[in-house]
Amino acid sequence: MKTSILAAAAGLILLAAMPALARDFTPEQIIRRHMAFGARSDTAGMAGDYAEDAVILSAGSVVRGKAAIRASIDRLMGPKAAKMDFRPVKITHDGNVGIVFWQVPNGPHGEDAFVVRHGKIQVQAVFMGATPSAPGH
Repeated sequence: MKTSILAAAAGLILLAAMPALARDFTPEQIIRRHMAFGARSDTAGMAGDYAEDAVILSAGSVVRGKAAIRASIDRLMGPKAAKMDFRPVKITHDGNVGIVFWQVPNGPHGEDAFVVRHGKIQVQAVFMGATPSAPGH
């Protein structure tokens, strides 16, 4: 009886710790999840990947803080935005830094670099290219 109570207590402790352990994803896992949220237009899921004090840097703009990032994501990918089919081409990471090379078929392409701490995006830098020219041009 005493052993089963101890086993049950140990199980509960392990279950309680699981969410904390599950949140500490690698940059590659965060990027894959982030891209999957984007493919589903799940702006709340995407915003949830960011730390409260996260920063997104892109050409000519800086977005600071999770609330501002959520608003920016909603403008870019929310229900009223044009749908874009972002597809990851290659994802690499080392330590707490990850990068995704992505493309939109017949549309823009680019790369995003991420700094991930404690399972959350702390910094994202966005580098977007122009729409590719048609073959032969």
